[in-house]
Amino acid sequence: MKLKSIKVSEDTYKDIIKLQKMLEKNKVLEGLNKVKITNAINYAVKSSLSSAERKKMMMKAAGSWSDIDCDKLIKEIYKSRKSKGTRPEVKL
Repeated sequence: MKLKSIKVSEDTYKDIIKLQKMLEKNKVLEGLNKVKITNAINYAVKSSLSSAERKKMMMKAAGSWSDIDCDKLIKEIYKSRKSKGTRPEVKL
């Protein structure tokens, strides 16, 4: 893997150092006692990518219940709560 240099602002650099110290303190990266700046940046990038992927999946599922009749669903929930059910009673 070829590494590339990037320019970051002073504030961003300070944030990277804070992340680096947080990762070392909380031992987030298993097997690393000393976290390099490159490890901290990698962690931040991968975390943000997985966060974006989670958001994408959530947005995809957002409309999946749009065809459900909410009033009917609520009635069914309350009906099932009132029924005895098929599970045996718990004896304490």
